[in-house]
Amino acid sequence: MNIGNRIGYQVLSNDEHRFQTFNPRLNSLNKGFIYAASEAEIELALELAELSFHEYNHISGCEKSKFFIEIVRLIECHETELFDLYCSESGLEKERAIVELTRTKNQILNFAKLIGTDEWRYCSTEMADLNRTPTKPKLVKGLFPLGPVVVFGASNFPFAYSTIGGDSISALAAGCPVIVKSHPFHAQTGDLMAKIVLEAASNSGMPEGIFSNLNSDDYSLAEKLVLDSRIKAIGFTGSINGGKAIMNLAQKRQVPIPVFAEMGSSNPVIVFPSIFEISVGKWVSNLALSITNSGGQFCTKPGLIFILNNEKSEDFIQQLKSEVLSKDFQCLLHPSILRSYEKQLAERGTIITTFEKKGEKLANFANPAIGICNSDVFLENEILADEVFGPFSLIVKCDSLLELIDCINFLKGQLTGTILSDLTEEVVSSNLLEQLRSKVGRMIFNGVPTGVEVVQSMQHGGPFPSSSDGQSTAVGLDAIKRFVRPLCFQNYPEELLPDFLK
Repeated sequence: MNIGNRIGYQVLSNDEHRFQTFNPRLNSLNKGFIYAASEAEIELALELAELSFHEYNHISGCEKSKFFIEIVRLIECHETELFDLYCSESGLEKERAIVELTRTKNQILNFAKLIGTDEWRYCSTEMADLNRTPTKPKLVKGLFPLGPVVVFGASNFPFAYSTIGGDSISALAAGCPVIVKSHPFHAQTGDLMAKIVLEAASNSGMPEGIFSNLNSDDYSLAEKLVLDSRIKAIGFTGSINGGKAIMNLAQKRQVPIPVFAEMGSSNPVIVFPSIFEISVGKWVSNLALSITNSGGQFCTKPGLIFILNNEKSEDFIQQLKSEVLSKDFQCLLHPSILRSYEKQLAERGTIITTFEKKGEKLANFANPAIGICNSDVFLENEILADEVFGPFSLIVKCDSLLELIDCINFLKGQLTGTILSDLTEEVVSSNLLEQLRSKVGRMIFNGVPTGVEVVQSMQHGGPFPSSSDGQSTAVGLDAIKRFVRPLCFQNYPEELLPDFLK
């Protein structure tokens, strides 16, 4: 099976360069070739996106809502094939694929409901007052789409953060055409999902060009798309290095554009002493599962666990270590991900005490691991605060609340921060909450950070470098706000106003 680039309603494969995806569980290349996008194909996708923008914005929210519902209907017609491709290209289990696709469908349906009316466009009106001195004009304001958006697929979420995941569906909901730069790890999965989206667009009478899916296994396509003046915003989920590179490109343009990059996090968890007394077994089990689930390849994995030492804290640490090391070896997304994970463990092993699961394992499978250090070592080594992408977490032992607060202040921006305590008074008595709140986008009490609800109240984005824009979210209905801008009309005749502002 050879795969081309889906540009509007065409499938093209004019470039000579092609590549294959990889099955990490079988440790072999998948059948079929993916053709990289040629210069001409990239230009066509950009041209069609620009041309379709204005036509797409004259289509009612009700019609766009029907388009979204049709996407979900067609996804359900192809679920078996989607699951097979997902598992063969990611190494993730089918159970994970089912959960992720369900989340993706619900997200699409939530946006379909949102855009069925124009309430999301936050229309506001100030009436004129001609008797005031100076006279007050009539002012009407609403939200308008930015223009064509490029979305980068995420390696660890082939459904939820890739082809028609959160970035793409929120941009389309805002009225922005989308060009997806498909992730090369799961290009076949992305191609089938793109085919579904485009079939739904055709069935719903959407203009050609509102959606395209381009392939590449190097950085040249990303650079061309980000630097093109027709692109008005970027959605990205991936590494800090990748996100920062895209941000730098976007700032080099003659007209810089916003980059909404979700770039990972170590997600600190603070364990208070009451846990050691009351619910130690529960939280040992919950944390170990959260650390190792799906190979620890979640941006919300608890990668740092801060422990307030007392006479029972060492028992908690040993139980958590044993529980993590008892987990199965974990299949990672790609050999390159495993190499990076092993390199990060080796670097930390020269600074801290690390424990890895021992035994024979298959190719591309990772050892669950735990690191342990004191707060002084943590504060002297900036690398220890960085995210490790894989089934690893670092336990940091603190002898006092002041040491713990110093560690929190040492952290860069994070997606989440978690408090575990069975006695709220031991938390309230400190100013720790205020310090943690300044570092994160989501505060969690007695829970684990993995598992992101796709609802309006969710915040998935935190201070830099966990995301490029801590004022926005990549999850939930408010994600639409990233791809719109406010526009004010002063003393405008009613008949000239856009319909939704009349």
